[in-house]
Amino acid sequence: MRPADPLKAQARLDKFVDQFDHAELLNGASPPPPKTPSLRPRRVLVPLVWLSDVAPVLSQAYVVRGLIGSGSAVVIYGDSNSGKTFFALDLCLHIACGQPWRDQRVQAGLVVYVAAEGGHGIRNRLAAYRQQAPWTRGAPFAVLPQTVDLLKPTADTGPLIEMIRAAEETAGAKVAVVVLDTLARVMTGGNENASEDMSAFIANVDRIRAETGAAVIIIHHAGKDATKGARGHSSLRAAADTEILVEGLEGTRTASVQKQRDLPSGQRYGFDLVSVEVGIDPEDGAAVTSCIVAVADAPPKTLKGPSGPRQKDLLRLMESETKAGNAIIPRGKLAKLATDRLGMPRSSANTALDQLADRGYIIATVGGMKLTEAPTP
Repeated sequence: MRPADPLKAQARLDKFVDQFDHAELLNGASPPPPKTPSLRPRRVLVPLVWLSDVAPVLSQAYVVRGLIGSGSAVVIYGDSNSGKTFFALDLCLHIACGQPWRDQRVQAGLVVYVAAEGGHGIRNRLAAYRQQAPWTRGAPFAVLPQTVDLLKPTADTGPLIEMIRAAEETAGAKVAVVVLDTLARVMTGGNENASEDMSAFIANVDRIRAETGAAVIIIHHAGKDATKGARGHSSLRAAADTEILVEGLEGTRTASVQKQRDLPSGQRYGFDLVSVEVGIDPEDGAAVTSCIVAVADAPPKTLKGPSGPRQKDLLRLMESETKAGNAIIPRGKLAKLATDRLGMPRSSANTALDQLADRGYIIATVGGMKLTEAPTP
């Protein structure tokens, strides 16, 4: 994409940024609804694809190969102070700069980061990277340091999309990722536990993805049981293509891929947070610090032992199948094997599978279930 005239592009960008400065919008009020056209346009459906015409898709478009697909919906979640925002920021800076991330290729592009929890923290974090990682300087990475309303369809979704398009002109680059940090702050007045509100939010996220082509990364908090997904209604997890759990409150943290719709899951990425001094507070002379991410080995998983004979028998069955070359087994086939070989009722087998997944012994992936660790020979 050829860069536009910088003055004209910046003027256009400022125009759309101004739409977010009205107090009424920030307080959750909606702008006047658009005028309804007198004639409803006829919806055009895409052509049918017949079975005889289907060919395999051998190469999928990606933002980060093996982790984030192009235009996908991603949820990165964890407890407060787990480092989830630092992890996401490091990932997105690699994307903006076109730098490989954890030895995985990336497709470079513009990153638009909606820092809805406030702009001071993100500014210091970016300053730390610019100081310690010179390769980030000049990257097409833009921050919107305030909240937006992505709950009501007539609120900020349209203006945000227009702002992204204007930012593309300014940067001379196609947008690759839009980050929403955090979900709670961009669901103005919404209830994340309510199906209707979460569905409305997801619809606006889908609109951003459809109209910009960007992957949307949603930063969110963990639920009471982090292994069962992010906080709020389950429709968020159902809508996500990729789900990453960030754990650890001190020392080495771990980011674990909990779900992939079309890619392998189960990867674990360790990282440390390294403190960086970004300046001196002029009022009291104290050092102002932030952090950058440093790659580290993921700590070994601490698993609770299987509970009860059914879990133990089913785990041994999966280990036996894995050693026989069946590393990934469809869930229905697993339940049938448990019934045929172990005499286990199908409902009990499914319950035991869920319990083993909750304890971290098995994980759902493309094609079925697999062990999280290889069995001992």
